[in-house]
Amino acid sequence: MSNRLIQILTCAAAISVLQIETISSQRHAADSLINIAQHYIGCKYKYGATGPNTFDCSGFTKYIYHFFNYDLTRSAASQSHDGREIALTDLQKGDILLFGARKNPHVVGHVGIFIEKDTANGSFTFIHAAHNRVKISNSKETYYKQRLLGARRILRDFSDAQNDNEEATTHPVKVVVALSPQTIKIPLITCHIP
Repeated sequence: MSNRLIQILTCAAAISVLQIETISSQRHAADSLINIAQHYIGCKYKYGATGPNTFDCSGFTKYIYHFFNYDLTRSAASQSHDGREIALTDLQKGDILLFGARKNPHVVGHVGIFIEKDTANGSFTFIHAAHNRVKISNSKETYYKQRLLGARRILRDFSDAQNDNEEATTHPVKVVVALSPQTIKIPLITCHIP
């Protein structure tokens, strides 16, 4: 059997179950969200796909946020209105990043999930379903650097002081079920392709 066929079968069949504790802390929720998203690294990109084996960019963000009971809208353009707008200087783990489209870099056509900032050089990493697979990219990559348009906050701010002012500028994201202190079983597809 060819290596590529083995990779495809592994991607399609390697299902595991991850149990996470539902946590009220937004920081821990963001850590869990990124941890879950990283399990999908290597899964194939396909326009219009919403998982669990293949994704497009907004299908991936919608799929990952759904585990945390947030119902994002379906397209990159519509996700640019979910949650609330935040400054790029105020990014926190789990924020949705907005990028310009290939044909028109001034119109939202791609989304990813912010992971962390490198304080040494000011760049940051994000996870997204790109043109060929789910992967982690860096904001210093020319293509993304030239197309970064903004960011949206879906989770609440990590700082409680900021939470009081959040509601006035938030575009609602449907919460499917209120979080409670219980274990959530999440089916994961492991698509790591060497």
